[in-house]
Parts: sequence; structure tokens; C-alpha cells
Amino acid sequence: MKKISTLQFITASSDPEQHLLQLKRLCQAGVDWIQLRLKNANPVTRRRIAQRAKLITKQFSTRLILNDYVALAKEIGVDGVHLGQNDMPISKARIILGDNSIIGGTANTWPDMVSLQQAGADYIGLGPLRFTSTKRNLNPILGLEGYQTLMDKMKTQQIAIPVLAIGGVTKDDLTPLKKMGVHGVAISSYLLKMDRSAQKKAVSFIQQLFSNVSA
Repeated sequence: MKKISTLQFITASSDPEQHLLQLKRLCQAGVDWIQLRLKNANPVTRRRIAQRAKLITKQFSTRLILNDYVALAKEIGVDGVHLGQNDMPISKARIILGDNSIIGGTANTWPDMVSLQQAGADYIGLGPLRFTSTKRNLNPILGLEGYQTLMDKMKTQQIAIPVLAIGGVTKDDLTPLKKMGVHGVAISSYLLKMDRSAQKKAVSFIQQLFSNVSA
């Protein structure tokens, strides 16, 4: 099983250049996994930003995955992709990227989770926990109660796949999510609102908190 980080930072901005500034700052803060989410950039800009993002993350030995855009991920040689529910199927992406690439998928319901596990996803991004302004067309909000139900079902059904909580995660959610058995978190706004010093502390706190949670 591939090593899945307990903290994934997701870039978020309407300005493509801001994605590079964000990922560099979070690499400096100690994040070891970045998801580059360039949903609205044109293909030329997307390729340019992704190539520069790869150079930056390489300097910090940080893994880089792309949100969607499997062909681009293959072309520039990043660590993998995260696929939404309307993106390319996991099975097709695996054929293109190969067994060594990390492929994660988005889930909102129990059937979603089972489907991703059966398709060979390396991790599940489960959410949203609550409302988040960084993503349009949100799935139904799960809340902590919804997470508890789904994580309990994973245990009873003996399904073992790393689950990352995503969508409006705040500091107050971290300990409850850990207790449920969530592997880690995928975060954007929570970290972006902080200054550099606070980002470092928050990254360290999250990594230590989830360090003893195994998938």
C-alpha cells in the first residue's frame, strides 16, 4: 500500500499565479503533499503552472498531485491525481498512469466509498464536512455525524483504505475526526487564512495529531 500523507494541502485561487505562491508557502511550512487544483485555467496556463509547481515541490521533496487532468499528470510526471465524481474513472486513470502513481477519488456516500475501493483508488477524499466556498456544486454536507456513520461502516465491513476528510475542516474538527479513525485531512481555506508562523504550527499540529492513525 502506498504511503498516504495525513495532511494534503489543496491550492485555491482564481489567479493561476497564486497557486504557485500558496504551494511554496505551504511547502516552507512543512506540508509534504500538495494537490494543485486548477479547475478554471486554460490548457496552456494549466500546463505552465503545473510544470512550475513540480519544480517548486521537488525542491522541498513534497509530493504533487493534480486535481483531474490525467494526461497532463502523465506528461509532466507528477506523483498522481485526485479525481472528482465527474472526472475520469479510476480504472482508466490507472491504465494511463500505471501502478506506481497515486490516484485518489472523491466520495460523499457509502456506495461512493465502496466503488472507489473496488476500483483500486489509493485513498478516498470524503466530504464535504461542511460548507466551503472553495468548491462549487457541493455534494450534501456530511457533518461529523455523517463521518461517524461512514467510518463505523468501514470498520464493520472491514474495508481498509485511507480516508481524508475534506470540505470546510477547521481546528475544532481535527480531534473528533481522528477519534473516528479518519486517516487525515485535505485542507485549503483553514491554512490559507493564517500567517506564515501560524501555518507552520498548524501543519506540525495536524501531522502529529494524525501520526498514529493507520489506514
